[in-house]
Amino acid sequence: MGILKLLSTNELITQIVNFFILLIIMRIFFWKRILTFLEERRARIAAEFKSIEDAKQETEKLKQEYEARLRAVEGEALAKIQEAADQGRKQAEEIRQKAYMEAQTIIDNAKASMRYEIIKAREKMKEEIIDLAMDATKAVIEEKLTEEDDKKLIEEFLKKIEVKR
Repeated sequence: MGILKLLSTNELITQIVNFFILLIIMRIFFWKRILTFLEERRARIAAEFKSIEDAKQETEKLKQEYEARLRAVEGEALAKIQEAADQGRKQAEEIRQKAYMEAQTIIDNAKASMRYEIIKAREKMKEEIIDLAMDATKAVIEEKLTEEDDKKLIEEFLKKIEVKR
């Protein structure tokens, strides 16, 4: 109430009339501009919201594509690992078979060598037995022996055979 005492009625009416005149002038000259400005601002805000929503959708799409690519790469990696493991097993089997074949060849060669050595030793033994028999025959022919001498000669012959073995 203190403010109303400071203003007179005429001033108050003048103020109200001036306000309405200003409102009418603004309505005539500036109202469309203000509405246009507000509409543009609303459109910019709506466009920004749409842009944000589009960016979210694009981000989600890229995320899904990335996850799909990641799954594909993991699948390829697993396939390559499996392929390498299979190839490793195959090479291990080939190496094992090759080693077995080489071992078998070595064994066969050793057996053949042993047979050859046995045959060679038998031949040498035959030669020695023949030499001993010839020596014994020569000794028998050179002297006439008694039965005791025969036994003695055979024993010596057998001892010589044992020594050569």
